[in-house]
Amino acid sequence: MRKQFLIFMVCVFCTSFGWVNAQYVFQWNPIAGTVYGDPLPINNPLDVFIKIGTDLPDGVFDEQDAALQMNGGVWYSVDCQWIEAYEEYQINATYPVFMAESDTNRLVLRIKEIETGTYVYSTAAYYYSRPRLEVQFVQGTAYDPESPLVIDQNLPLIFQLVSWAPDFFSDQKDLIGDKRIKGLHFSLTEDFADFNAITVTSENFVEFSCNLFDYYSLTDDFIYGHNTIYFRAVGEGNDFSPVVAVSFFVFDFQFPQATFCKYDTLIPLSGIPSGGRFSGECIVEGTNCFNPSLAVGASTLVTYEFRLLGVDFSRSVRVDLLELPVFNVVGPFQVCGFEHGAVYSVQGDPGLQLTWHPDTSVILGTAVLSDGSLFVDWAGEGHGSVAVTAKNADGCTVTQHRIVDIGVRKAPRDSADVILNDRMLLCSDTSVSYYYWYNAAAGEFLAKTTKNYYALNFTPSNADSFYVLTAYDTLGCVTHSRFSKPEQKAKHQAWNESGEFTVYPNPSSGHFWIDIPPTDETTLQLLVRSSDNRTKLVIMLSTAVAGESYPLDLTGLDSGVYYLRLSGNALYRNQKVIISK
Repeated sequence: MRKQFLIFMVCVFCTSFGWVNAQYVFQWNPIAGTVYGDPLPINNPLDVFIKIGTDLPDGVFDEQDAALQMNGGVWYSVDCQWIEAYEEYQINATYPVFMAESDTNRLVLRIKEIETGTYVYSTAAYYYSRPRLEVQFVQGTAYDPESPLVIDQNLPLIFQLVSWAPDFFSDQKDLIGDKRIKGLHFSLTEDFADFNAITVTSENFVEFSCNLFDYYSLTDDFIYGHNTIYFRAVGEGNDFSPVVAVSFFVFDFQFPQATFCKYDTLIPLSGIPSGGRFSGECIVEGTNCFNPSLAVGASTLVTYEFRLLGVDFSRSVRVDLLELPVFNVVGPFQVCGFEHGAVYSVQGDPGLQLTWHPDTSVILGTAVLSDGSLFVDWAGEGHGSVAVTAKNADGCTVTQHRIVDIGVRKAPRDSADVILNDRMLLCSDTSVSYYYWYNAAAGEFLAKTTKNYYALNFTPSNADSFYVLTAYDTLGCVTHSRFSKPEQKAKHQAWNESGEFTVYPNPSSGHFWIDIPPTDETTLQLLVRSSDNRTKLVIMLSTAVAGESYPLDLTGLDSGVYYLRLSGNALYRNQKVIISK
């Protein structure tokens, strides 16, 4: 049972209560004493001993009707005896239980006067001397119990408290016991079932300072949101101060990492407790997403705001941001289908670490040169790419891609067909202004003419082959057609098996031109289907259009992707077109 102190004072000021009968002398003895317990049991005859007398005759008071009351509470019967030798009544409070309610408490005795049948009262005051405790500062800020207390989890949770023993209004210090302060208890439960203790050198005024994060941790003990910690001071006689309960709130917001490269990306932020909002130059408007690329400088401030118990709170954190590598990939966007040996390099910040990623699907070979550039040996036709990842000293990486058109994708379309007629070379293409004639087998340039024919000055053998250059673009990529007797059949077969035919312009508003390949087919069919595989148009073509450009009007169709199929008995080709209106 906890030990508390009561100081009983002689009733020199009893008249202040106005209840004492002047013809009787009441002596409360001892005039100051100690009562143990909390609540406070009067369990020793010497604890409260009252005399009424002297020189009184027997039969003045009803010994069976004496009682004590504390602070206007219930009356407890007490033992009363007439002592003939001293001609006085002696009263012992042996069993009532009294609970202290304030610093100064009122203890009242009543006893019935037999002659009048009324009660005679006497009142004494006592001082309840348990320690006092007060919270002054939390994390360096003055504590106001009327305002919500929000703590910063990144700072030490330091509580600064003071405790003192009250001053006594009795000069009889030897009777009041030891009133010094012994320590501080604090607990997460109101009943202090599991408490921590700080011991101090005993004195009547003590300042405590403790970092609760040395004793409790977030998530294990405290939580994000509302918390309560309970304090009490301990007197030298194990008497406790009134409990001081401090409620506080913990909040935070979390980044997935300490620093960010300035990537253009969205990073969701979460605040604890939830329900607040984020603000700052890197917060995407209308969201709680953080985009590092929106920062202007090398750092940015992010603030989490929320309302708690009608009060607005905020917490700001400065986040460091790292610049990205700045560089350009230098090299051709287009390479000819028959050319090899493109070199790609990087221009940018010095000291960048480079990693090359060429597109192996259209590359014969690659080699990283001594200066860090990349040599690419292209082959085939289609789209290729060169990619490079650059890393700077801060570890931020950026990858850039350079898309490369290889071969005929951007070069002029194949427009020549060399026909050998005895010793005459004929070109079926009459759309150009001059022709370059070559003997491919001999690797010999024959002539440049403005006519679509050239007369050979020799008789070709089966081993001879020829081609004519009929067009070229500004980068030097060319188109040409070859002819040789053994290749003639294979050439037409290749047309049939190439899988595609030329459609231009593509995309268009609906007007297209189709290059119908040369073919021996007797009938041709052109089928137009939508992306959901519905047939939109079927056109039967005359064999007269073989080798010619054919106009296709699809303006009656909606915008979208459509698939063309050109077919015959042995011919089967597809192409995709886009209608954009």
